[in-house]
Amino acid sequence: PELGASLTIQNMYIIRIISIVTAIIQVFSLAWSYIYFEIMKKKPGFDARPDQIAYIIMMIVSLFTFYMIMKHKKDGKKHIHLIGAIISIYLEAMVVYGIFISVRDVINGGNAYVFIAAIIVVYDIAIMNPALSISTSMASYAILIMCIGTTGKMYVFDSVNMFYLLIYLNIISVFRYYAMCRLLVMQSELDKTNKILENISFVDELSHTKNRNALRQDWQDFYGRTLCVAIIDIDGFKKFND
Repeated sequence: PELGASLTIQNMYIIRIISIVTAIIQVFSLAWSYIYFEIMKKKPGFDARPDQIAYIIMMIVSLFTFYMIMKHKKDGKKHIHLIGAIISIYLEAMVVYGIFISVRDVINGGNAYVFIAAIIVVYDIAIMNPALSISTSMASYAILIMCIGTTGKMYVFDSVNMFYLLIYLNIISVFRYYAMCRLLVMQSELDKTNKILENISFVDELSHTKNRNALRQDWQDFYGRTLCVAIIDIDGFKKFND
């Protein structure tokens, strides 16, 4: 559970940047679509409204994800399950968006670059469990091929090359996931060791009270204030020490 929470915190920093960049890209995509199809009147028979709706939806989802992450940035550990769910939904939405736009682009003589960009972000930039990343990436690839395959616009070599790319992306994702897990475990062990060393440095092992190092550290709080100091001598205490 602690490792899963740490991975979610790492994804918070990653998705925070990805979401705001994606929202900006959607604004430019919406503007370009309006200029290209409405003002310049390119491809008069092509209905750009579904694409424009997809741009708007993805922009809203990205801004909402960014807002929620920034809202719980300081207390992310308290709302770790909520943040994890929001990030998962956002990544799924990005894959669905990539499939939809790529299918539209290929049908109209374009390419599947949007889907490729989406899977790179989801499965290589975000940190995801290998079993989940492999299964969902293959499923999304199969859905894309089936959607485009029904139109006859997808070349065999393009689909094969995309499959090769997906394999490499999953290999990178797996290595990155386990490397990050190992790094987080080492960091957790280091933090625990540092806390032990700090406790030894500032707390007397026998009496469990603060020692002179702690007094030196806390002296800023005592300086300039009226203090009362008591010195107690206990007879025969040596045998307890011994």
